[in-house]
Amino acid sequence: MMKRICAATVLIFLFGITGQAARSWQQNVDAVFGWKGQRMPDGVLRYTLVPNLTLSVHGVPTRPNLVLDGYVAFKNEGSTTLMTVEIAAPDARVDRVARTLEAGGVQDTAVHNHVLNESPRIKFIHGRAVGDPVAMARVVLAAVAKTGLTLRKDEDEHDADDVAPGLPISSLQQILNANADIVDGVAEFTFDHPGSFTIAGFSFPPAMGPESEVHFQSVGSGAVMAAEFALRASEVERATQLIAQRGLSVEVQALHNHWLTESPRLFFLHVWGMGSATSLARIAREILDVSGS
Repeated sequence: MMKRICAATVLIFLFGITGQAARSWQQNVDAVFGWKGQRMPDGVLRYTLVPNLTLSVHGVPTRPNLVLDGYVAFKNEGSTTLMTVEIAAPDARVDRVARTLEAGGVQDTAVHNHVLNESPRIKFIHGRAVGDPVAMARVVLAAVAKTGLTLRKDEDEHDADDVAPGLPISSLQQILNANADIVDGVAEFTFDHPGSFTIAGFSFPPAMGPESEVHFQSVGSGAVMAAEFALRASEVERATQLIAQRGLSVEVQALHNHWLTESPRLFFLHVWGMGSATSLARIAREILDVSGS
């Protein structure tokens, strides 16, 4: 009887070791964050980083993921992993977030606004690193902790609150020629930049950053739109001209880079609009057409 017990104990022990060894790197990173990240095209593992914060933009109360949706994305590159990250932080905490990233081996590549006249004031810290995915995930969470804000943990899976009342979803989809992802009251549209990009010598697929995002939220009898358009330098002037020609319904909020060594270079045009959802979508479609997205 004692021999049988010992044998069973050994089998359980060995099975436990085998089970741990069989766990994928994606599952190991999931364990660090505490929820399952999105398995994206091109082998990208992506987590949405949205703080629990109600932000007012131009006097309009917004839902958290309208403009606060940061992210971290990982892509395995043989013996190492490429990571890009974007973290939203209150102005007073930006420095401690950036220092935590740098101390953990993540290069800060940009610090800037995405919208204007927001309350409280928020900046976005962008970064890039190459290394062990689990170690980098821990650094990201340590940096997020320095923001003083907690994260919403249901952004990467659909649940009961993923509705957007008041928005003409089918019309928006038709105008933008894309399917909406409805997340906590916001209709999100994502568009890959058609170019081919590299960063730090690695392929740089859209889910890691070279993409445009257009978000809508219902407000009263109309809507607000927050968007960022990924553009090559040669495309920026035409996009800003389109906005100027369309009057004051859409305003430029920022124009800047998110990284330092991507090739070809990408710039991001952030805009804010308020009015008819379909009218805003038509302007967004025109800007997207500039880059062929």
